[in-house]
Amino acid sequence: MFKTTVKNKTQVKKVAPLLNGLLSPCAKWNFDLSDCDKVLRIESLHQTIDEKVIIQEFQNYGQTIEVMPD
Repeated sequence: MFKTTVKNKTQVKKVAPLLNGLLSPCAKWNFDLSDCDKVLRIESLHQTIDEKVIIQEFQNYGQTIEVMPD
């Protein structure tokens, strides 16, 4: 899980191509925009998620993102 600065559906639509490009087609992701941390959840049974790559790419899009502790 990631804490993000994605605030609304418009911003989700902007980062959707990024996530779809980084993740395999069988991966699932979603944002909980009602949560105060705007949580991004990613599920993938067949792919290891490289958190550093996701963080770097989000920063390139002008968004802040960080891994949430378990």
